[in-house]
Amino acid sequence: MDKLRIFQINTRKSPDAHGKLINTLSPNDWDIIAIQEPALNSVENIQATRHWQVFYPCTKPNKNHPRLHTVTLVNARISHCMQINVTSSDIVGIYIGQATNQTSIYNIYNNGTNNDMLKHLAAHLEGQQPSKRQAPSIWLGNFNRHHHMWEGKANGHLRSSPDKITLLLELVIEHGMQQLLPVGIPTRIENRSETHPDNVWASEGIVQRMVECNTWPEWRPNTTDHVPIVTIIDTNIPRSQEEAQPNYKQTNWEKFCKGIEGAIRADKTLSSEPRSVEEMEATIDALTSHLQIHLKAMTPTSKTSRFQKPWWSDKCKEAHRRKCTAYAESRRWWATPDHPSHQAYRVAQDKMKRTVRASKEEHWWNWIDNANDSNLWNINRFQKQSNSDGSRERVPPLKSSNSTLAQLEEEKAAILAEAFFPPPPSLAPAKPILITGQLPKWSPYTVERIR
Repeated sequence: MDKLRIFQINTRKSPDAHGKLINTLSPNDWDIIAIQEPALNSVENIQATRHWQVFYPCTKPNKNHPRLHTVTLVNARISHCMQINVTSSDIVGIYIGQATNQTSIYNIYNNGTNNDMLKHLAAHLEGQQPSKRQAPSIWLGNFNRHHHMWEGKANGHLRSSPDKITLLLELVIEHGMQQLLPVGIPTRIENRSETHPDNVWASEGIVQRMVECNTWPEWRPNTTDHVPIVTIIDTNIPRSQEEAQPNYKQTNWEKFCKGIEGAIRADKTLSSEPRSVEEMEATIDALTSHLQIHLKAMTPTSKTSRFQKPWWSDKCKEAHRRKCTAYAESRRWWATPDHPSHQAYRVAQDKMKRTVRASKEEHWWNWIDNANDSNLWNINRFQKQSNSDGSRERVPPLKSSNSTLAQLEEEKAAILAEAFFPPPPSLAPAKPILITGQLPKWSPYTVERIR
C-alpha cells in the first residue's frame, strides 16, 4: 500500500461512536484516525488496540490541564512517526515519514466561542525552524467556522463574525494552505440542517499528490452528527510487517518433552561431558537449538484480532451493512420528507443499537459462565492492572542532559543507555587521606551519654 489513508471524525464524546470506529476501521486499510472530541475514560484515555499508536495532546501530563479535545491514532506498522510539541489541549501534531521526507499532520479542534487554539497554532508555526516550515503539511479537524469558501451557495447566509474568522483565514493565506474538501459538501447533519464545520487544508506538495478527499456519510456512527472525512494521499510511507506471535498456552508440552528427550539422546555433543570452555559453549548451543526447534514445532501462532471488541460478531457486521444501505437509500430521497426510506433508515439505526447491546451482554455472560482457571486469573489481572488505553506501547519524548527533547527512537535509546549504563569509574588508585592536626580525645559511650 503506497498511499497514506486518513480517516477523521468528531465523535461528540460518544463511547458507542468510538466503539464502532475501533471495530470497523481495520489497521490493514487505514494509517491514521484523527478524532475530535474523543470519548475519554476516567483517566483521560481512549480505548484502542495494540495495532495503533495513540497520540494525545502534549498538555496531558500537566496537572489541571484543559479537557483534551483531540486524539490521533497511527498504525503501529508505521515506525517513522513522532509527535510535534504543541502546547495546546486542542491540537495533536505528528511527523510521518523519514527525516528527508517528512509530512506534518495536525489534528485540530477549534472552540466555536474563542480563538485560543488558533493563537496557539499561530505561535507554534511562527516558532518552527525554516526547514520544518517548508515540509508538506496537513491541517484537519473541526474548525467550527463558517465562510462562503467552504459552505457553498446553499449556506451563503452562514458566516462567522470577523473577529472569529479573520485569524483562521490569515493563517491559511500566510502558510499557503489549500482546501482539499470540495466546497459545499456537508460535514455535519443535524435536524435536516447541513453545515460545514469540519475541513481539511494542505500545502502545495500535498495537493499535487491528493487522490481523494471526500465525506463518507454511510460510515457515520448513530450517536454523532458529524460526517467522517476520508483523505488519501499518494505517498510512500515505510511500513513494517507484523509477525505472528506464538501462543504458548496452546503448546503441546507432552510431545515437546518427548521430542527433546529423543534429540538429546541422538546428539553426540550432548552425550559426553564437556572438558573445556569450547566444548561447554558447543553443548549449550546444541541444547538451545533443540529447545527452540521443538518449541516452535509444538507451538501454534496466535490469531490476532484486528479489532478491539470481541463481541463484534457477524450479526453486528450485518446490522452495520444494512444500516449503511438504508442510509444510502434515505439520502437519495432527501428532498421527499415523507418517503418511507427515511423511516426504514431510522429502524435500521435502532436495530443496530439493539444488536450491539445484545451482543455485548451475550458475550459477557458466555465468558463468565465458561470461565476456567486461566480466565479467573485473567479477571484478577484485569482488576489489578493500571488503567491504560490498550494501544501499542510507545516511549514518550525524553529530556536529555542539555534540556532538549529527544523525539527520534535513536536519540531516546542513547539517553536511556547513558542513564542505565554510565561510564565505569576510573581505575586509578585513590589518593591517601592525610589527617593533619591532633585527633580529639576519645571518650567511651555510657548509658548517661546515650540518654
